Amino acid sequence: MIDNKKRCPGCKELKDITEFVTAINTTTGKAARCKECINSVRKDRYHNEPGFKENFHKQRKKSRLKLDYDMSVDDFELILKFQQNRCKICKMEFGSTNKKSPRVDHCHKTGTIRGLLCANCNLGLGNFKDNVNFLHEAITYLKDNK
Repeated sequence: MIDNKKRCPGCKELKDITEFVTAINTTTGKAARCKECINSVRKDRYHNEPGFKENFHKQRKKSRLKLDYDMSVDDFELILKFQQNRCKICKMEFGSTNKKSPRVDHCHKTGTIRGLLCANCNLGLGNFKDNVNFLHEAITYLKDNK
């Protein structure tokens, strides 16, 4: 590393250190390859290596659950089973398409996980800012304006 620059062994270019991801197990604290090379290799593997795509999504889900909700995949699967693979609000069965995949609903104030919802119900609560009064007003509005 010279003056906050590092040579990438992939593209052979001397790049600013900010072009490398953090890696705690290296002497420099940065990955050997630059972000562009890492992404290029990952993209190639994603499209061409059997099983890579499935494993990539599985690992990404695991990371997101842990990072966003401090939740394991086992916790997620347990809630899904408890809810009989259905949205906790509208009871729609979750399917394999992205639009029908479960979303983790949580309280934005406490971080407490409330359940798994479909995209529409999750967005609905978000649009009403999780405000019970707004939801009651919406119900009254719908009942009064059939």
